[in-house]
Amino acid sequence: MNRVFLSLGSNLGDADSNIREALSLLPDKVRITRISSSYETEPAGGKGQPWFVYIAVQGATELSPEDLLQFIQNIEQKMKRVKTITNNPRIIDIDILLYNDEIIKTDKLTIPHPKMLERPFILVPLYEIAPGLIFDGRYIEQCLSALKVDSVHRRLGTHIA
Repeated sequence: MNRVFLSLGSNLGDADSNIREALSLLPDKVRITRISSSYETEPAGGKGQPWFVYIAVQGATELSPEDLLQFIQNIEQKMKRVKTITNNPRIIDIDILLYNDEIIKTDKLTIPHPKMLERPFILVPLYEIAPGLIFDGRYIEQCLSALKVDSVHRRLGTHIA
């Protein structure tokens, strides 16, 4: 089995329900072992759109990285995600953050996620479920200390899973 970390986010409609629906579809091919609390953050695409809700998930899968990408893209399509301009509102966004300790760079897939170390809304929930994680030669806590994390707010009393 391969260990994977995913990020799930939404800012259209009922974000919590959208994430719950995506989580309900993952076990077809990904056995979920940990789910973070939910966090919200202002959208990177600018003002005027709803805040994003994000979670991190740890799981195990027998899928190859390419097949995992296809699987999560199928979930996004099933949920009617429309890909438009980067950072626009979306019903669901599922990203592969890490796949074992592998480094993968193809035309369609880059692992570790190429902007992960720049995005507190990815690292904060990831730290919650895997505080001892090491990547890019550093502990996740060290990576977080280089970012402005006060833009990410844990949503108290909200249970996604």
